[in-house]
Amino acid sequence: MSMDPLMAAASHNLTCSRLCQLPEDILIGIMKFLGPLDMQCLRRASRLFLRLYCDFSFVESHDVEKFWHWRSEYQNWLSPDSSYWPKLSGPALLSRLERDVQALCNICRSMRAKSDWASRAEKLSTESLYCSGSLFSPEERRKIDGRICIGREGHIRLCDHKVLTWEVVSKAAEQLTNIDCEFKPKIQLSRCDHTDHHPEHHNDAMKLQCPNVSPSAEIFGTGGHSLALSLTWQGHMLVEGDAPIKPAVLCKQLGQFRKGVAQFIAPKLPPGRLPEMGCFDPNRCDCLDFEGMEQLPDWPRPMPDALKIDSCRADPEFSLRALRSPADDSGSRTDGHRTVVEFIANHEYGNSQLQIFVDPCVTGDNRCLVFRYRRLIELGYATDERTEWLDHVTPAWFQALEPKSYELTDDVGAIGVNWCPTRGCMNYYEYIRKSVASVNEVEWL
Repeated sequence: MSMDPLMAAASHNLTCSRLCQLPEDILIGIMKFLGPLDMQCLRRASRLFLRLYCDFSFVESHDVEKFWHWRSEYQNWLSPDSSYWPKLSGPALLSRLERDVQALCNICRSMRAKSDWASRAEKLSTESLYCSGSLFSPEERRKIDGRICIGREGHIRLCDHKVLTWEVVSKAAEQLTNIDCEFKPKIQLSRCDHTDHHPEHHNDAMKLQCPNVSPSAEIFGTGGHSLALSLTWQGHMLVEGDAPIKPAVLCKQLGQFRKGVAQFIAPKLPPGRLPEMGCFDPNRCDCLDFEGMEQLPDWPRPMPDALKIDSCRADPEFSLRALRSPADDSGSRTDGHRTVVEFIANHEYGNSQLQIFVDPCVTGDNRCLVFRYRRLIELGYATDERTEWLDHVTPAWFQALEPKSYELTDDVGAIGVNWCPTRGCMNYYEYIRKSVASVNEVEWL
């Protein structure tokens, strides 16, 4: 019998790893002897250590605020508190995590093994940078003067038919900053009403009932000296049959469903993971049929009553079956499946975040699930001393750019450094990747 990759990994840890077979009290005792850096690497090694990290013994480093915040992806799986990061030496932790080359292709591994790797990476991140945060494209680097960085040359793609340029965003941002109030109104920048975005499995009457099927972009104030760009879309996906869905089947359906809008608003995560699958994590969801789960001798998961968020493991009324019942009956259960992915978590230089919710279809069509997307891209614009729009492109904007819009794949000299043509490599150019320069090192000129 075949086994789902996640179940296969869990089975290996529970049957072949002597470390994972130790009693949990002993494992926690071992973890107490680890330094901060080792602890943060270990908690990423497997779900077992991620769960044990929640033990009260490690409360000093727990992000308690996130623990109680509804946006937490796993309410009882804590991330390091921001005040704890100085003990981790951010660059040192990132360096350790990047040593995991298993997700890199042969091209990128060989590049990192060459003696000139460090000098090539340094050259790319210094001589080719603009405002210490953005690269010049190959075409712009050939110019003697009058260069523009990729943040202004490229664009963010909303769907197959619409894009957003920095010029459009900057003009709207300047309008908002001239409004003297703390909470700025919203300005719609773009909206696509193309019929491609209407669900094909709905008749004309049903289509009229479906709100927000047109992808849109708007800019608004978030208080203080910040603005944010919001990309939103609600897509309707046809799901046939009542039997529990296998993850591979759901991934295949999502792969077709994502074409045209979601692939741009919610890019794949390295090394090719669909962000939507975070809505169905087995630690809080029993809606998917993971092949081989019954073969595991034991796979400890958080107890349902320990989950502080709406979850179908805690309440069957949050299950996919309930979501596929008429919307009038399940309207209160729309938060049972959701995920939040933080691409950049830095308030000073602009957050970058993706939110995905699974909702029932408002038409009552029990074959249909609604995936609701919201991509937030913060645009820090001013300081207490200078409250006007400063026209600064932020790392969050750079990260959201469509790679083809600034000819990234023509930059042959950067292959293996900041992009890769190989699908499945964590450096693949169409996956969401970290910003070119560390957000902690950005200094606007």
